[in-house]
Amino acid sequence: MDSGVCERPTTVAPTTPTASRSLNSGSNQFQVYSKTYPKSCSKFSSLVFQSKLDSPAALAFNYLHPLKMLNPNSHRQERIIFQAGFVFFLVAASIGALLRIFPYFLSPKLNYSYFLHAHSHVAFLAWVFNAFFAIALGLFVREVERPAYFRLFLVAQVANVGMLIAFPLQGYAAWSIAFTTLHLLCSVLLIRKIWRSPFTTDAARPYLLASILFMLASNLGPLALGPLAALEMRDSPWYTLSIYFYMHFQYNGWFLFFLLAACLQVLPKNSLLIDKASKAFPWLLCGAIFTLFQSALWASSSLWINGLSLLGSSSQIYACIILFRCHQEINTLISRLNSRHSRKIARIVLLLFIAKIGMQFTASLPGLVHFAIDRYAAIGYMHLVFLGIVTPTLFAWAIERRWLSQAPSLKPALILYALGVALTEVVLVYTPIATYSAWRQLPHREPLLAIAAFTILISLSAMLPCLFRPKASNG
Repeated sequence: MDSGVCERPTTVAPTTPTASRSLNSGSNQFQVYSKTYPKSCSKFSSLVFQSKLDSPAALAFNYLHPLKMLNPNSHRQERIIFQAGFVFFLVAASIGALLRIFPYFLSPKLNYSYFLHAHSHVAFLAWVFNAFFAIALGLFVREVERPAYFRLFLVAQVANVGMLIAFPLQGYAAWSIAFTTLHLLCSVLLIRKIWRSPFTTDAARPYLLASILFMLASNLGPLALGPLAALEMRDSPWYTLSIYFYMHFQYNGWFLFFLLAACLQVLPKNSLLIDKASKAFPWLLCGAIFTLFQSALWASSSLWINGLSLLGSSSQIYACIILFRCHQEINTLISRLNSRHSRKIARIVLLLFIAKIGMQFTASLPGLVHFAIDRYAAIGYMHLVFLGIVTPTLFAWAIERRWLSQAPSLKPALILYALGVALTEVVLVYTPIATYSAWRQLPHREPLLAIAAFTILISLSAMLPCLFRPKASNG
């Protein structure tokens, strides 16, 4: 390979000041790296120069510097962070499977709600947060600052392990609150750096800032639980609403807006989707804020709460109409992903995102408010977003970034995961529909949910060889 040929694709917008350095400078650095890391340079040649240069996967390797990925340490830290998050996700899935068989096999001395708290906190703060940390480290953090942020990641893992131990033993109490607070401090330090990042593109910036604000706002919910418990208001609507407040802005704010920001960050400069995303942003923002009132419909179905909920869901539908006006552009971007698994995941996620918007709009209609307050419908919605949209998107990103390799077990593991999620959604969504339509309920509903939970657990276990075999090529 000619080391002097180190040209970046002309359709790609430089995402950092260093990305626009001269070709000669890049050539000189490539010569230095090629002597130190000949094997990495060979892979870089085959991966970037001989593949689709304008694909999101190729863009991902040019986060902060045209040749940064040639240093193995740059990519290794991101992969380690993702690996840690995935292991915690496996733990969260194990706890979720145990919760499904809790009434049948586990001791009544064990507190179900304590394990439920552990399940949700590990899933949110140890899986999604760690995966976002890995993405943010590559997209928004300078190379020289990475060691400090890797140490911050290690402190966050102490908090995650502490929560994993403390919540099953005591629920919301001194130690669990202490570890949750420690994790919150780590989150604030991370987003403080992201907020000031000079590398954020104009297209990604509003989505990124909105995601950060939603994440900060969501923590007001858990912070309110202590004072409410001290005031002996555990059984009041405000205690439950505080939990819903946290869940809503995590799911509909922090999770979705950060993923949208990350995708927009790696788009080509001339992508038509950038303009559409800019026009859709205020409507998505309005939707994320006002659909919060859906969480209050169980406490009060007054006309103004119903109206604000309907306003929020309608705003999201209009935002989708704006985005999907350039559906051909979206399809082109998906087709340029390097992995066929990523392409399939992306298309499924788009369909499920539309289903999410549809569920929220349906629950906002005055005659169908009972779907918003039904326990199975609420759990079905949360699982749809978490297991059907957020997690598969992280899988696709990891495959493109080669944090997940295409080991032989990847395809069957993804199929098994999809089957587990599909069975979960069918049972959870059908149940309220059957209840209010006087249809026959599914027999053995709880055992079916347990089967689905263990199916997801098995699928994640089957992905472990892909997690620790990063050198396999994508296909």
